[in-house]
Amino acid sequence: MTKEGAKRIFYGGVIVFFFALVISRAPQSREVLVLSAQNCFFTVIPAVFPCAVLGALIGTGVAEFPEFLKRAISFVFGVSREGAGALLAGLFAGFPVGASGASGLYARKRIDGDDLCRIAAFSATPGCAFVISGVGSGMFDSTRTGAVIYITVIAAVFLVGFLTKNGKNVRKDDFSDDRSFVLQTPTLFEALTESVMKSALAMLNLTAFLVFFSLLASFSSEIISAAKLPEAVGKILSGLLEVTLGCQSASGTAGRTGKLLAVIFCSFGGLSVQMQTLSVCAPCKVKGLAGRMFFLRSLITACAAVVFAVLGTAGLY
Repeated sequence: MTKEGAKRIFYGGVIVFFFALVISRAPQSREVLVLSAQNCFFTVIPAVFPCAVLGALIGTGVAEFPEFLKRAISFVFGVSREGAGALLAGLFAGFPVGASGASGLYARKRIDGDDLCRIAAFSATPGCAFVISGVGSGMFDSTRTGAVIYITVIAAVFLVGFLTKNGKNVRKDDFSDDRSFVLQTPTLFEALTESVMKSALAMLNLTAFLVFFSLLASFSSEIISAAKLPEAVGKILSGLLEVTLGCQSASGTAGRTGKLLAVIFCSFGGLSVQMQTLSVCAPCKVKGLAGRMFFLRSLITACAAVVFAVLGTAGLY
């Protein structure tokens, strides 16, 4: 049997096992699906949808940030000034703003594949509203805690962005790839229509991933509990799969440990968000995006843990 054949058999076994769990634990599965869908519809989408439209508008090229802001982001992260606006919006508003904007810019030949990979990876970060209000106030009962978590994550993003940049500062006219046409910048009416439609599809996509990974995290926690592994293992795994679930479980852990877990989960973004980013950028067909995203988010997570320790030593939380 070839290595590829063995891999397919393994994947098939995992799928069958997961399907059997869904069928055998139908009542529990339904409860998890309903709760996660309610969380998405009543909490996540109202906060994310307006920001998603903003990101899509930036991707159409109909609006731009001031030049000095784009130059600063371009210098720190090593992306072109054309892509700096999408990255800036993504860092502030969170997923899927940056990925949506970058995907649109790439389709219009305003940025290249390297820009797309870096923007998508660095902007797969929860927005300030989600972290400060949702995680801080809503889960930890402390706006200050949310602010500390957000500052820690953003500081790590900027540090990794600067340390891994390649020094590029190109203009859109410098690109020379095999794309044979450039889409024209639409009118404001056309851009708004396109942005709302794309964002609506992105919200459906977001819901599907959040619900699925919530179910996956639930089953993983049950398996870990049955195996009599430490409860912390289940919390960490759920957070690495889906950031919202991870932060909720972290809020139940007392002291700095809970805050550190929340920092780790927000820094990594969760496999759910990373896969959603890949789906938003899928039409661009850029090779290596998944690997670079996982690598950069892992670096950001490690860096954020160090920054959090430094802030704690300085007595800032």
